[in-house]
Amino acid sequence: MKRLKRKKENARAGLNGNGSVSRGRDVRENHKDYNQVVLDVRRSMKRFPKCMPASERAVLQEQLIDIILEVLKRTPQLHYYQGYHDVAVTLLLVAGERTALALLDTLSNHHLRDFMDPTMDSTKHILNYLMPIVEQVDTELHDFMIR
Repeated sequence: MKRLKRKKENARAGLNGNGSVSRGRDVRENHKDYNQVVLDVRRSMKRFPKCMPASERAVLQEQLIDIILEVLKRTPQLHYYQGYHDVAVTLLLVAGERTALALLDTLSNHHLRDFMDPTMDSTKHILNYLMPIVEQVDTELHDFMIR
């Protein structure tokens, strides 16, 4: 009975039978953002601990690609943006694959939702707050940036 319940929970969470993210070739290669996600994840080596073996990092990078694509597949109206992988890798390193998927899915559909629109129209007003904040924190940097 417990095994059946776990299978149902895993299926609902987008996980395969052993509790990891389902990896389907079609999900990866047929997703519109696949190539960009792979490029960003491959460039994210600095986000992993320096002492981490390359083989372990490679496994985590594959998990990272799968987690990102799974969230985007579940909610097609979400659009990938450069930097999204930084959020995802943080969750993966701290919480592990299964929990990272659940957290990223929730964050993407709520707190990050406005940033995942097809354009920046709904978020560009936020940029108006950037320079006043920089000016308060570091006047020299602010003056340099406005030159």
